[in-house]
Amino acid sequence: MIYKYPDRAERIIIAKALRDWNKLINRSPSVTLNAQTKTYIQAVELFKKVNIVEFFGLSVGLGENMKCAIVKSNIASVNRDEHGEYRYFSNSADRKSGYCLSLLDMYQVVYNCGYYKSIYELCKKLEIKVKEGDWAMEQKIRYADNIATIEQADDEMRYRHPSLYKFICKHLYVLEKMNALGLRNLASKKESVNGSAVFFASSRFVSEELEKAGDKTSASTVAKILNAFAALGLLKKVAKKDIPGHMRHKAIQSTVAGMFEVNFYTVPEMGAAVLAEADRRADKLKRAGITMTTVSADKEVVEGLFGIEEVAKLEKVLGKRVYASVFADTQQKTDFNKSMRTPKKKAAGAEQFDDYNF
Repeated sequence: MIYKYPDRAERIIIAKALRDWNKLINRSPSVTLNAQTKTYIQAVELFKKVNIVEFFGLSVGLGENMKCAIVKSNIASVNRDEHGEYRYFSNSADRKSGYCLSLLDMYQVVYNCGYYKSIYELCKKLEIKVKEGDWAMEQKIRYADNIATIEQADDEMRYRHPSLYKFICKHLYVLEKMNALGLRNLASKKESVNGSAVFFASSRFVSEELEKAGDKTSASTVAKILNAFAALGLLKKVAKKDIPGHMRHKAIQSTVAGMFEVNFYTVPEMGAAVLAEADRRADKLKRAGITMTTVSADKEVVEGLFGIEEVAKLEKVLGKRVYASVFADTQQKTDFNKSMRTPKKKAAGAEQFDDYNF
């Protein structure tokens, strides 16, 4: 028997197939664990001890066959695997192939939730207290949901927000990478502004990360694309005065930061209101003849390439508040960089660079 985990496209099909079953299952499981863990990753290990039959209130016993809710022609059962974890097994009629899903897998497709949101909700339902806290999970959910929104843009954004989709579709891979970097560099609430996690990166670093993934994009082009996403409200630049002091210190002490310009970012949730506003701005930018690679790295560059009239047009289209949010930090950032040109000497044997992303 060859079991496989469903890919994203298959999971969408599975979620639709489970829609009717979803109405029948027990949304308030009788099974609880009353446990405590330090992190959500440790909580995932506890999920393996939960009987899927009991959790979903299925009218079958452990190991008993039932009609599969995912593939109608399959036969399903819930049993333990060789490691003792409860699994949902879906077998084809000839028993040559099938699906094998854990409780976490099942929760994602049954309730149509993302990975982190499913972990968060399962902890609540199973009464698992996590010391890591709600804030960190809320940030993870936002980043993960944003990435899912980006990956499903061809199916959703194209029709719901057509102006935005046409404006950014060729550059969504950059926005996805920024969300991935934010998720990867998530630390603690100390590294946040107004409750949102802050991370920092240079356009050079983002360009290098994209190249690793097979998307070769120059640093200068990345800088323009990031500014465009900031203009649309899908990224937010953090003003120097609002940057947590220890994060500024971290950047100042890095030799790499002294070589390349660094911006600090937060990422908003790509919900209906944010996307609707971005759609409105994209339409205005397009009508003004501005593209994703027109919004250059700083005001002086825009003036040099396109003239003062172009700057005035950009400010008029975006509005003073939005325009300032894209360009206001640039001068501060340039002055900030000047203070970074001489890196702090480190003790002999110390690492050349701090272990942080730029």
